[in-house]
Amino acid sequence: MIIENKMIIEIVFKLATVLLLFASSIEDFKNKKISIVFPVAELVLSSAFIVYSHMVLNIAITECMASFLPGIFMIMISLISGNELGLGDGLMTLAIGPVLGFNSLSIAIMLSFLFSSFVSIVLLLLKKVSVKSRLAFLPFFTMGVGVMCFATV
Repeated sequence: MIIENKMIIEIVFKLATVLLLFASSIEDFKNKKISIVFPVAELVLSSAFIVYSHMVLNIAITECMASFLPGIFMIMISLISGNELGLGDGLMTLAIGPVLGFNSLSIAIMLSFLFSSFVSIVLLLLKKVSVKSRLAFLPFFTMGVGVMCFATV
């Protein structure tokens, strides 16, 4: 019974994460930017998950902190590229880290780049966009996170 409860709680955290990410994706798709409210809400959710992970699942704090590394990497890419990859994308990645964990989040990021590359190539071939066009990344990130959330439950 305890194991089932732990799985249900983990699924609830992941579902809440995906729903917040989905809402922020819609805003990113429409405006090509996201409100700071979304990363802050994700960070609050992740903080609760860190406490739950440490207290109930006995996961070391260092392991939880390591899950922030992919987000830090995305923020560094944003800063180095002059915001070609938006800072909001990096902040959302940083905030989601503890809920997904280092491995799942890293794979989700790779899937996101794969999805966005595929769509970009198709749009370029159909001449719907130019090479200079900007696509919202968060919808692709949401797909990657969605795949990883429910592929690892």
